[in-house]
Amino acid sequence: MLNDSWALPEFKGELCIQCGSCVEVCEKGVIALGEGQPTLAHPEDCDGCGECEEACPQGGIECAFEIVWGES
Repeated sequence: MLNDSWALPEFKGELCIQCGSCVEVCEKGVIALGEGQPTLAHPEDCDGCGECEEACPQGGIECAFEIVWGES
């Protein structure tokens, strides 16, 4: 769960073609298709996985961060 709204995915409605790819890949059910663009139906459940950003064929979703796994 993400506690900061700045870390939630940002949707660029003008690029959305209503394909539903982002909804399909979101295992938490955070995203829903609204009128004209996806919406965050349950933002409190977003874990910041970034799958929605990767799934969008139009580049219409932007996540403000990238998780990089490395050795510590």
